Amino acid sequence: MRIFASFLLLFALVIVVGATYAAPSIFPRGVTINKSDKTDKGFTLFTPIGGATGKNGKNEVYLIDMNGNPVHSWVVKNTPGLYAQLLKNGNLLYAGNTNAMADAPSPGGGGVIQEIDWNGKVVWEYQNVFMHHDFHKLPNGNVMVVVWEELEPSNEEKVIGGMAGTLEKDGMWTDAILEIDYKTKQVIWEWRAQEQLNFEDYPIGVLENRLEWTHMNSVVFLPKGNAYNGRPAVMTSLRQNDSVLIIDYETKDVLWSWGIGDVKNQHDPILMKNGNILMFDNGLNKPDGELPASRVLEVNPKTDKIVWEYQGGGISGNQFFSNIMGGAQELSNGNVLITESLSGRIFEVARGGANPQAIKFLNMVTGPKFKNEIVWEYVSKYVSPTLPGESIFRAYRYGINDIKWPIKMPNPNSSLNLDTFKNNLMNFFRQFSLGR
Repeated sequence: MRIFASFLLLFALVIVVGATYAAPSIFPRGVTINKSDKTDKGFTLFTPIGGATGKNGKNEVYLIDMNGNPVHSWVVKNTPGLYAQLLKNGNLLYAGNTNAMADAPSPGGGGVIQEIDWNGKVVWEYQNVFMHHDFHKLPNGNVMVVVWEELEPSNEEKVIGGMAGTLEKDGMWTDAILEIDYKTKQVIWEWRAQEQLNFEDYPIGVLENRLEWTHMNSVVFLPKGNAYNGRPAVMTSLRQNDSVLIIDYETKDVLWSWGIGDVKNQHDPILMKNGNILMFDNGLNKPDGELPASRVLEVNPKTDKIVWEYQGGGISGNQFFSNIMGGAQELSNGNVLITESLSGRIFEVARGGANPQAIKFLNMVTGPKFKNEIVWEYVSKYVSPTLPGESIFRAYRYGINDIKWPIKMPNPNSSLNLDTFKNNLMNFFRQFSLGR
């Protein structure tokens, strides 16, 4: 009888603990899930957007192993604008915020891009006050960046959509993409949205402002031989217009345009090994009555069909949501690393097949459309003292053979630390109590 009573007490504790953590895994912090037999082993790089998370309030970029143990970090001068990525040689390519463009149409950081070696020395730098959001290192060593530019006054009346009364008296903004020569730092290629796009094809969403027309939030160079069509191309995302574009590098023509009516405020489209496009669909400002909820989508550009997606739990997937920012990376084993930006949550998903139990009712999907599994999850311990707190724009996973590491790297799946053990145990209780 005493054993049975003890069991009831333990079960009650499990229920209480589970109810407490029934929301998305934003607490506890650190690694909360690590199913090491299913993960893509490596080191995860991330940058707290607000900065000031290092010792004595320094801005810092972090590299952690699979158990959340710090492997390396870089102290940087400027607050993030917005993130960093590793180059093949082990150097860091980092965008810093110089706060030089006070009249920027929206948050998005930028102003300086630096290449920083393993020991923190700046070995290359390019400054442009109009840079924002994203950058990409090309195979030839050059760097591609996104910049704001003013929309020509004669073009403002051509912009369709947006909320009335939200246009500033100083006019409207749009975007351009520049290729910067690494040696000379001169612009050697550019693509300007207001020159290349038809205004009627790219209306602003009905619930968006009219401060800017396009709001590019990503740029990716697709080299010769790529899985899309083999020709050098550039892929970008227009947040205001719910559109992802693939642009021919040589002709500057738009080869593929997709998203209107299918995604809202998307971020971070990338080309997958199979030729499909992976992207983060933020799911904000849906005009058809659906609840705000984020997804990660795989789209076949030949058919324009969604062939896979990840959505969170809850009503219409609302336990996974970041109304701004967000990222998704295809890993070498087929898993997907997802950044739920505003919560500072990074998690790895093992992709599953279609779920026949998923049904749509009154604009709400009950049950996930695919049988995916979270196999790794990390919630940032580094919280900025200023807004946006724990936010992370985008994270990347690097395998032991992906980078020419300047030092001998430790085993990425190092011994389990105490925090990770406790978090895994707490996560087990939570999932058990929810019947997952």
